[in-house]
Amino acid sequence: MQLMQGLSEWHEHLIKHLKISAVGTTDQLYIEVTGQRLLSFAESLNFSFSFEAVYLTDMRNFKEDLLNVEAGETVVVYSFLMLRSMVSKPDCVENVMGAIRRLRPVLMVVIEVEAITILLHSWIASLRHSCFIVLISIAWKIAWSKAVNPE
Repeated sequence: MQLMQGLSEWHEHLIKHLKISAVGTTDQLYIEVTGQRLLSFAESLNFSFSFEAVYLTDMRNFKEDLLNVEAGETVVVYSFLMLRSMVSKPDCVENVMGAIRRLRPVLMVVIEVEAITILLHSWIASLRHSCFIVLISIAWKIAWSKAVNPE
């Protein structure tokens, strides 16, 4: 919501429309409620916004055309704790990363607690020429903090 509010207050209105597509295999009700809250918030700001939910039984079925990305749209991928569910399914990781690569995102934000060390190299290798990757790993932050400030 803060992102939406910031974009709506931007004087030059560089963003004409914000579209969020949520992809999930569980928590369908939560995704729908979140989408409705975001739509209501956008309306209160008079901000052009759309929300689309894509539900899959398995991420192996994820394909980029499920997201209805139009020509000229800028794509940003936000992955919050998604990798850990795919650690034991390398074919799933390959499928998802291939679809993301074909979307040609300009930015990818990955937030993980675990699984990063296992999958980090394949993810970065898959996207290294496609976009800028922001990697936030809670485990790495803790390790770095302990290394810098030993007790």
